[in-house]
Amino acid sequence: MNFIKFAEDIGELSRYKRVMEYISFDNDFKKLYISDRDEALRSIEMDDIDFERIPKLYDEFVAAKLEMRDGVRENSTPDDYRFAKWRKRQIKRCEMLYAKPQSDAVVHLSAAFELSKGCSVGCKFCGLNIGPLEKLFRATDENKKLWSDVVDAAAGIIGDSLGQSSCYYGTEPLDNPDLEYYLDDWFGRFGRYGQITTAVATRNIDRTHGLLKSLSLSGDTIYRFSVKSIDEFRTIIREFTPEELFLVELLPQFEDAPGNMFAKTGRNAENNEYSGSISCLTGFLINMCEKSIRLITPVESSERFPLGQIEVMKEYFADGEEFTEKLKSMISRMKTILSPSDVLSLYDYLSYTTEDGKVKIYNKTGTGMLFDVSEHKDILLKILELLREGKYTRKQIADKIESDLGFTDTIVVFYIINEFWAKGLITDSQLFYKEA
Repeated sequence: MNFIKFAEDIGELSRYKRVMEYISFDNDFKKLYISDRDEALRSIEMDDIDFERIPKLYDEFVAAKLEMRDGVRENSTPDDYRFAKWRKRQIKRCEMLYAKPQSDAVVHLSAAFELSKGCSVGCKFCGLNIGPLEKLFRATDENKKLWSDVVDAAAGIIGDSLGQSSCYYGTEPLDNPDLEYYLDDWFGRFGRYGQITTAVATRNIDRTHGLLKSLSLSGDTIYRFSVKSIDEFRTIIREFTPEELFLVELLPQFEDAPGNMFAKTGRNAENNEYSGSISCLTGFLINMCEKSIRLITPVESSERFPLGQIEVMKEYFADGEEFTEKLKSMISRMKTILSPSDVLSLYDYLSYTTEDGKVKIYNKTGTGMLFDVSEHKDILLKILELLREGKYTRKQIADKIESDLGFTDTIVVFYIINEFWAKGLITDSQLFYKEA
């Protein structure tokens, strides 16, 4: 995906984008815009925009960004069959966990790299509750070799989809003075710059100007600035031209901003009030500082999962060779099939009903999927009933159906259960194990 087709209109489009940003960040401007649009536009010297044509073109630009986002999710599919199967089921689980707009927003990267341990910023809205900055993965000769060995090994296992990964996750990417080295190396390997989100765009204006030069209409990378106050927003719009920020998403991360939408997770959850998740990773988080690999997938934040994600397993490595061994081992331990001893249950946020002769399974927001089961509708409904009880194995469910309904085709019963599992409807015991 690229944005070349918008090049001819980038001047007006970027200026219209800035108007939209004012509406999202500045309450006074938003009120004036609603009451007197012309005066509001004059107040920010944007009254020469063609409002007959540009808003429609801007909608196309936004649609193209969403298409790019969906492409990142699709193109992040790993080559390894087991990993791909595991990730696909987690994506299905999230589709049935969240409301559609939220599930659509999650790209489920197969990997992400951290170049620091901890963060210097300490944003009060940090959804992952990252601790203070402890260490940086500087571009020393030793670290450059380790970086190369690890990325080569990951690419050899995960495949070209590794190129969709980000060069940060929960930390502040600009904390590392050598970030540009790693971004340039990434571009040399994969032909694209790893996506970054920074909360310190104004810390070193010259450096940020330099980073923005890597963004290209012919590329498929968009940067994001987390903006922590209205004063910081005003600094950004003063220091960076609309054209310079055309491929930068400004995120209103302060309470008074009209467009602010915090997830109640991590540091932003107060009084045990949790909701949502900011996790975008269904794969491996590789921290180069502590030489760790964590397998992570999103979940609704809660007291048990306050960060809105589940850490399925974690390993450490010393060098590229051990990284390869540990990554392969972690993939081999991913739960991809049901075992005979698994006690099966339907996720408790799911309900089911019949609709036009089909069975619909849906979540609390109404998002659901239909099963056209024709002559096996009663069997499917009985399976769901037994899954809701949450105390039977697959074989025990087949036996119950035989005794209660006289249906003896175990293959059909197992097929339906396995379909439910593949579509992320049956509780994954590797993720949601029972706590002691």
